[in-house]
Amino acid sequence: PVAGGRSLLAAVGVVLAVGIRPCTGALIVLVLALANGLFLAGIVAVLVMAAGTAVTVSVLAALSVQAKLVLLRLMRGSERWLVLAGAAGWLAGGFLLAAIGAMMLATPIVPRPF
Repeated sequence: PVAGGRSLLAAVGVVLAVGIRPCTGALIVLVLALANGLFLAGIVAVLVMAAGTAVTVSVLAALSVQAKLVLLRLMRGSERWLVLAGAAGWLAGGFLLAAIGAMMLATPIVPRPF
């Protein structure tokens, strides 16, 4: 069973519901391929994009779960430190996203001459 008491069927339904929506990048690739008469190549490109996304997300999820298990093993018996480490992680992630946003905002949108 999936965490939270949900069934495997419910989890599969969630995955399908998320995966069925069209990807903007895939639509752009398909439209450009169709405009150039290369629709089959566009379909192959979209399938390769989907496979790359699936592999990347799967690897990141597996690494996340393993990192959590290692952290739980290292912090055994000291729940207070575990709570503090979790809070520090949330804060560090928030500051990282804020910093990336600030850098993107500060970047001038001026075309560079070639």
